[in-house]
Amino acid sequence: FGYTFAIMNGNGKNLVDNNRSKDILGRLTFHPFDFVTVGASYRFGKHPAIVESAEQEDERQRLGLDVELKYKNFIVQGEYVKGSDVGSYTTGGGCGGTVEIHEGSVDRNGFFVQAMYMTPWKIQPVIKYEYYEPNMASDVLHDQLSTIIYGVNIFPNEWTRLQINYLYNVEEDGTVEFKNDALMIQAQIVF
Repeated sequence: FGYTFAIMNGNGKNLVDNNRSKDILGRLTFHPFDFVTVGASYRFGKHPAIVESAEQEDERQRLGLDVELKYKNFIVQGEYVKGSDVGSYTTGGGCGGTVEIHEGSVDRNGFFVQAMYMTPWKIQPVIKYEYYEPNMASDVLHDQLSTIIYGVNIFPNEWTRLQINYLYNVEEDGTVEFKNDALMIQAQIVF
């Protein structure tokens, strides 16, 4: 068994704490066998409302369940996440986009499953499936996002990794194909 527990303050990265509430975080892991890790995590916190007219603080709640199987050079991982925002919430903002503020509450969830195999040549093929539902109560078509990732990790030495991934975004209804797929290349160097 393993565990982690934290009490955190602050209102985001590099921001001063602006309320008396704290976030409570916890994570438990269970290793029934050497090649299996099962985990669960939980976070709860209150923050000043992002909607100016609000009289109460916003509440944020997150739950995660995960599993990892490692056998020799083969790894399978999966995770389910669920989040609830009560009071107000934001959408957008990724990659320099505009952040939109919404009054009300929202429940979101998603999961991923991926498999990887490290070859003797330090090349690791990867396949991954991701699903994200940004508003579980919404009936909006094309609201959910499913992505299949075909990729390869290349390790030329022990301090460098090159990732090449093709992201195929699967449209919800399957009848309309948007031009929203992507080829992503990333280099990571440890120093």
